[in-house]
Amino acid sequence: MKALLKDCPVCGYVHVDPKPEQKELEKMYKNTFYDTEKPGYVENYRNDADWWFSVYKERLEFVGRKLNVECGRVLDVGSGTGLFLEAGRKLGWDVVGVEPSRSNVEFNRSVGLDVIEGFFDQNSIAKLRDKEFDFVHTSQVLEHVLDPLNILSLSQEVLSDEGLICVVVPNDFNDLQLALRDNDGYAPWWVVPKHHINYFSFDSLRKLLHKAGYQVVHETTTFPMEIFLMMGDNYVGNDELGRACHKKRMRMEMLMNKAGLSELKTDMYEGLAKLGIGREIVMYAKKA
Repeated sequence: MKALLKDCPVCGYVHVDPKPEQKELEKMYKNTFYDTEKPGYVENYRNDADWWFSVYKERLEFVGRKLNVECGRVLDVGSGTGLFLEAGRKLGWDVVGVEPSRSNVEFNRSVGLDVIEGFFDQNSIAKLRDKEFDFVHTSQVLEHVLDPLNILSLSQEVLSDEGLICVVVPNDFNDLQLALRDNDGYAPWWVVPKHHINYFSFDSLRKLLHKAGYQVVHETTTFPMEIFLMMGDNYVGNDELGRACHKKRMRMEMLMNKAGLSELKTDMYEGLAKLGIGREIVMYAKKA
């Protein structure tokens, strides 16, 4: 049966209907996602390690300032290839990850990272040697799971009373995407039901965090990649061009950092977030 999109009044966000079976997701994310579904992803991700370190360093330093600590304990839910954990370790944080992909877990452990194999559930929580964290980080996860609210609720169980959670998800059906769809002949390329079950906006993610018992304390975004499409660089279905556009974005951000314009970059992305623009939603919250 072909999956359709449903703007669900009960869930409060858009999701595919019907949703896939949990067993189907487990099979894909444990064994085949990075090999057959996303070939080249891991290699490209690690090739961009310097840029990713700068991104993750900013997130960790933001949380450190908010908590008035230099470093603490961080749990990365969906730790992938481990670059966030490596950044945290390099900056002095006590890092732990939870990751379903067996190949990623094996790699992370081979470089000395503490990663629990499996999905984020009560079983993985039971395997944590310490059940309380200052910071829970979950990036590019909620769009893939059957029950995002459950992930956020479970995070409450391991987050310290004064701790922060950072949630990063794609910013879908934003104004730039809709402009390209409605005025320039683009199909909704961001809708990929096999991989992305859920689709969020700033408003819907904010409400979901509130429903899970959080209070949002900060919102920002990432570079609006749709701008390249609007300027004529149609990278949809063209991995080589998409990679070239991504490299331009990385170069701009790294140059701003080098030039001492990190604060300007931060202000720029916070301003875009207030407009609902940007490729990803980056939202920080604390227990309400």
